[in-house]
Amino acid sequence: MKITLLALIAALALTLPATAQQTGSGDQSSAVPKDQPTPTAQDEGVVGRLKTYINKDKNSEKAKDPEPEGFYPRIGGLTTGSGIALGSGYRAHFVDRAFYADLSAIVSTKRYLGVDARLRVPSPAPERLELWTSVAFRRFPQEDYFGLGDAALLTNRSNYGIQSVDYGGQAIVHVTPIWNVGTDVGYFTPSIRAGNDTNFPSIELLFTDVTAPGLAEQPDFLHYGLFTALDYRDQRGNPRNGGYYRATVAQWNDQSMNAYDFRRFDAEVNQYVSLGSPRHVLVGRAGVSYVNNDAGERVPFYVFPYVGGANTVRSFREFRFRDENTMFLSGEYRLGVHKYVQLVGFLDGGKVAGNREDLTAGALRKGYGGGVRAGTGNRTFVRFDIGTGGGEGTRYFLKFFPSF
Repeated sequence: MKITLLALIAALALTLPATAQQTGSGDQSSAVPKDQPTPTAQDEGVVGRLKTYINKDKNSEKAKDPEPEGFYPRIGGLTTGSGIALGSGYRAHFVDRAFYADLSAIVSTKRYLGVDARLRVPSPAPERLELWTSVAFRRFPQEDYFGLGDAALLTNRSNYGIQSVDYGGQAIVHVTPIWNVGTDVGYFTPSIRAGNDTNFPSIELLFTDVTAPGLAEQPDFLHYGLFTALDYRDQRGNPRNGGYYRATVAQWNDQSMNAYDFRRFDAEVNQYVSLGSPRHVLVGRAGVSYVNNDAGERVPFYVFPYVGGANTVRSFREFRFRDENTMFLSGEYRLGVHKYVQLVGFLDGGKVAGNREDLTAGALRKGYGGGVRAGTGNRTFVRFDIGTGGGEGTRYFLKFFPSF
C-alpha cells in the first residue's frame, strides 16, 4: 500500500506543474490569495506541489469557475474494480468561446483504458440550454462475473474483457439554478472477449450464452433517454447539507440482431444533514434500477445493474450480484477530526431480483464498516473503506472520489 501511495503522489506531482502554469482571466483557480505564505525551502518538491494543488482546488471552488482551461490531472473514476487509475486531460474554449472542448485519457494499474472527448457546441439560449457531443472509448480487460441472480456462487467467479465505443449527444436544460432536465442519445458498440486475469477462469469456461446472455454475440445499440436532477447540496465535492436526486429512463434498441431491445430506469436519492456542526454529518442514500425486456428479447449480461463493491454494499466484491432489478441503501456518519480528514462509519444493504416485485426490504445483503476521507473542506480527494458483515470476508476499497 505504501508503494502504491508513493507512486500516486509521484504521478500527481509530475502532472501538477502543467496546471500551475496556467494563466489568464478565464482560469480563476490560478490566482494566489494575498495572505498566502511565501513558499519556504521545505515546501518545495512533492510536498509543496501537493499543497499548491490543494490550495488551487480551494480557490477554484471559491471562484466557482465552471469552465477551467488548460491541462489537468485525472485521478480515479475510470470504473469500479479497475485499480488505481491516473491520466491527464486538456480543456479549452475556442472560436470566441462559442465552443468548449475537453479531451482526456486515463489508464489503470490493471491496464484498463479510457479516452474521452467532449465538445459543447453553441446554443440558442446558452444560459438555459447546453448542447454537448461526446465520444467515449473503453477497454476493460478483466471484469468480474459470478452469474445472474441473488444465488450466484462466489466459487463461480470468472472474468471477461469488454471493449466499447459510445458516440453520444446530450441536451441539458437548466430549469432553475438547482434543477436540470435533459435528454441524451448515443450509439454503443461493445465487443466481449476472454478475460486476462489468470487468477480466475475466463467467462466462456464457466458460462454459456444462456447463463450469460449476450456472451456469444454482441449487437450495436442505439440508446436514448430522459433524465432529471435536483441538486441543492451546499457544495458538491464534500457536502454537509442538502440533497441530490436523479432519475433516468432510457430505451436501448438492438441495431444488429433485433434480439436485445430493452428499457432501463434508474433513480437515486442522496441526503446530507449536519448534526449541529459541520464536523458531524449524517448521510443517507437509496437507489433502484429496473431493466425490462419484451417477450422474445434479451438483456446482455454486461449491462445488468449490480450490488456489491465500493458504490453499493461494501462487504462484497465488485459486481458480486447482478440481475434485471436492484436496490441499495446506505447510511454514513462522517466525523471531521481535522480540516483535511474525516472518519466514517457506514451501514449498507442491497438486493437483486429477477422480478421487480421481489425488491423489498427483506433479506437484504448487508455490510458495515468504517473508513477515512482526506481532502479539503470543498472536495474529497481520496477515501479508504473497510467493509464486512456479508459472510464473504473483509473488503478493502481505495478510491479517489467521494462515496456519495
